[in-house]
Amino acid sequence: MTEPIIEKKICNSCLGKPQPLTEFHRVRNRPDGRSTICKTCSKKKHRAYYLENRDVIIEKAKAHASAHPEETLRRVKEWA
Repeated sequence: MTEPIIEKKICNSCLGKPQPLTEFHRVRNRPDGRSTICKTCSKKKHRAYYLENRDVIIEKAKAHASAHPEETLRRVKEWA
């Protein structure tokens, strides 16, 4: 017996109306292959985390850049 194809899903965070699966990030270890939180809520959650921990994140990035100057320079050149 084949499983039914799911086309829409409800976000566990905002509990809004059903959204298409394209609005959920892919997660391989989930039965339906999609996250339980929609992309919009996920973005809000990550942004809030960044704002709360901005100083720590920036310090870690600076420490990594100073510890790996060749890699940092290569990435900057590729970006430019």
